[in-house]
This record gives sequence, C-alpha cells and structure tokens, in this order.
Amino acid sequence: MPLEPLMRMPAAMCTFAKIPFSFPSRTAMLSGAFAQLLCSSSCSRGASPPPPPISSASSSSSSSLLPVLFASNSFACKEEVCSSRLGNCSCPFSGAVVVSSGLDNRSSSRRLMSRSLISMASSTGNPSQTIAAGEQLGDDAEETEFWQQIEVHQKDAARLTSLEEARTLADCSSIAMLSTISQRYSGSPFGSLVLYATDDDGCPILAISSLSPHTKDLEVNSKCSMLIARDAMDIRDPSVTVIGEAETVSDEDRAGVRATYLKKYPDAFWVDFGDFRLVRLIPRKVRFFAGAGSMIIPGEFTWEEYKATTVDPIAPFTTPIAGHMNRDHAEQTKEIVESSVGVKIDYAKILQVDRLGFTVEAARKGTPLKLRVPFPRSAENRKDVKNLIVEMLQGPTSS
Repeated sequence: MPLEPLMRMPAAMCTFAKIPFSFPSRTAMLSGAFAQLLCSSSCSRGASPPPPPISSASSSSSSSLLPVLFASNSFACKEEVCSSRLGNCSCPFSGAVVVSSGLDNRSSSRRLMSRSLISMASSTGNPSQTIAAGEQLGDDAEETEFWQQIEVHQKDAARLTSLEEARTLADCSSIAMLSTISQRYSGSPFGSLVLYATDDDGCPILAISSLSPHTKDLEVNSKCSMLIARDAMDIRDPSVTVIGEAETVSDEDRAGVRATYLKKYPDAFWVDFGDFRLVRLIPRKVRFFAGAGSMIIPGEFTWEEYKATTVDPIAPFTTPIAGHMNRDHAEQTKEIVESSVGVKIDYAKILQVDRLGFTVEAARKGTPLKLRVPFPRSAENRKDVKNLIVEMLQGPTSS
C-alpha cells in the first residue's frame, strides 16, 4: 500500500498512545485498528516495497520521517513473523516503529522499537542516523512515561456520575440536533439544529414554526430524538441523546412553559408569533456517551431515573468562573493542573466546572489533550469554588 494516502489524513487521536505520526508538513495519528488493517491487507497481497527511511534529528519538515504505527499490545499482522521479527514481514510497514497502546506491555514495545530503529538506521550505513534513532527512542520513553502518568491520574480523578453528567449537560446546553421521521423524504431521519430550554423535570422545550419541516414531521409522527453535545467540534467530549415523543404544550400550561423558555432566551420574541408553538419533548430513554476513546461505558437511563437526578449546582456557573480564570489567571491554572496531574504541560484553559472539579484543555509539546482536575473536596457553592482554587494554588506555590 503506498504511503501517499496517509499523508492526506487529518489529525486524529489514539485512545492511549498519542505519539505524532509524522510525514512532510503533516502530523497524524493512527489507531491500532487502522494500523492492523494496513499491515494485514498489504501482507495478504504479498506487497513488499522498501521501508521508509529515518530522518536525522536535524532534518527539516520537508524530509521524510519514520512512521509510527499503533497496535493494541502486539502488531497484529497475518504474517506470523510480525509479532517477533518485524524486519522479516513482507508488508510495506516492515520497518516502522510499533508502539503498544497497552500500558502493561511497555518494555517489550521499547525493545521492539529499539531493534527496528537501530536495524533500519544501520542498514543505511550512516552512523549519525543510528544516533538519531537512539535519541528518538529516548523521546519515546519520555512520552510513554508522560501518558502513563496521565492515565493513572485520570482513572482516579473524581467526576460526576454518567446520570448526573447527562442531566447537567442537557440542562446547561442550548443547541441540539432534533431528529424527526421525515414525511418529505420517505421516513428517513431528518436532522435540524434547534434552540431549547429544559423544565424542572428535565424535559426539553422548543419553540417551533409551522413552516419548519420538523414541525410537519412531528404532526404526523411525534417520535423523535435530540442529540446534545458539549463540544460539537470534538468527538472526545460527552454527548446526550434524549429519545422520546414531542407534545404540543396545552393552553393551560403555556404560560408556565413560556416563562421557562424566556428565562433562558429573554429576547425570544418569536414565541408569541402566530405560526409558532411551544413543544415539550417527553423522554422515554436517555443515553449518555462519555466521548470517543473514553473508558467510561455508555449509559442508558429511564425517564424516571433521569427525572429524579438533580443538575450539578456549580456547572451553570462555568462561563463566569472559566472566563475569569482563563482571562486573569491562566498561569495559575497551569500550575494547578501540573501539580494535580504530576506532568508538565504547555498551557491550561478551563472548559467546564462542576462541584467535583474542572476540565481543562491543555497541550503537551503542541499535542492537544483534555484533562480532568479534581477538587480536594466537593464545592458547596459558587463562592466555595474560589476557596478551593486558592487552596489548590497554595499547594504548588508553597512546594
């Protein structure tokens, strides 16, 4: 398989091992499954192009770099020699470094990396490339230690339960993807971006126009779902899917529901237009997904469970808390994260806050990541969050 298609791959993120997969002017990441697919499909065809060369440490971005493939604990290839003698494999990636994503198999991974790096560099007859290979191995060992520390810390970091997270995310968000059963497109799912509010029971409330396709769909079939994502630009972030049926708010309940909607959208003058109606989505099931690559198992909850759960009391204040910290105390936030997690990072930006801690966007040598930072104890109220942040800051400052 030629390497050219891989050079056009967009950046992605492997679940555990997050080491850059470098090509000229391009950085990408390969998951274990994709690496296995490439090797397996190539070996089955008997392809054997020459392995890519290793560049020296001083090479510019225009030079070719050693590709890094990710496998789960071992390099799963149809050629049996791959798991023990990578150099004898007939696939086009026979000279590539294989990094295990299983943190319990690091020693064997490093030995395999060392053997592949040194053998490939030696085959070029250039001693400087052998030295560069050794330096690369040292960097990889440092990266391995970094990600191991991250995994240990994140595994034990206090966070909301999946049910609390689902209820809180739905309550604090405002935009969702409403999916209806399309009348125009022969029953196919039809998605629309909508604004919504939630009532005291967690039911989403929408103000929809009779001219909208989804309104016509709901008039015929009230079954629908709403997908709510914390960050639609990052699939690693949590999302909630509310599955249920939409019902038009009765005249008796309209005043109260209208007040709830206007509390969230004070300028929503359209709620009083003649062709608009207020609709309440009655959940039957609520599904929580922690995000791509998360070790948290997706949860599915009944309407009764969802309704009985309360919204986290601190999460609604995320915007003012995060805004103040990111604007006025960015360096202090970075110090807190480094002290809590035990690793050095480029920067830290608070994204989400709740009573048990906060989530930050950070970076390690330019590679972005998101980290959970727990509070020393549960925050009682918004003012208490300030006390906890000061307490956490005094830790790294005094050490």
